[in-house]
Amino acid sequence: MVHHGVTAELIRGWMEPAELAWLRARAAEARVIVEVGCWHGRSTHALAETCPGVVFAVDMHAGTAKAPVV
Repeated sequence: MVHHGVTAELIRGWMEPAELAWLRARAAEARVIVEVGCWHGRSTHALAETCPGVVFAVDMHAGTAKAPVV
């Protein structure tokens, strides 16, 4: 579910606005998307904003070496 008034750019993450725009363009052409490793969901949200189908986000929630879960 995408919340109205919230864009991916408002979510903490590593992707730059140009990369999010690229994801949105690709997602608009997809029926099913599976994203593995979604951290806070910035890229997931960008995909869901334009995907006419469904977006699955899979994450182990274990963090990374740079950003471990505390």
